[in-house]
Amino acid sequence: MGIRDEEILRIKKYAEGLGIKVFMKPYKPGYGDGEWDCIDQSITIYTNPKQSKSDTILALLHELGQHLDWIYKNKEIPKEVIDVYAKLNTGAVSGDRVDLTKKERKVILDEEISGIKYMDVIHKELNLTFPLWKVKICQEMECQIQFFVYYIHILNT
Repeated sequence: MGIRDEEILRIKKYAEGLGIKVFMKPYKPGYGDGEWDCIDQSITIYTNPKQSKSDTILALLHELGQHLDWIYKNKEIPKEVIDVYAKLNTGAVSGDRVDLTKKERKVILDEEISGIKYMDVIHKELNLTFPLWKVKICQEMECQIQFFVYYIHILNT
């Protein structure tokens, strides 16, 4: 077992300590890299043969960051957020909706940024040897590019 495999196991144990079940499932188009479910207390990471172990670690850190954000918000999620994510995750283009309004996309942007900030905290808590600079780049890419571009440019509504 390699060092990245050991770190993935350590992250999974950390999640279990927080009461989270972690599932690894084959990638499905439109589902992204992973998802966190506050109701089921679970994280699902979608893997494919082209995905590196580093990608899996980053996906786990991202979803665990969402969970920590929920904990620090006193385990409350506003109804508006629940409604927007329900809309995002339904339909034929699950996870890749282009019919959300700009206001709804802003809700997603704010929630994702709120959770992403904990990725490096988890990295430090677990004393991972996985390079911290990769976590920082991932945080910037997801915050500044992926979610921000989705917020600004999809349909411009």
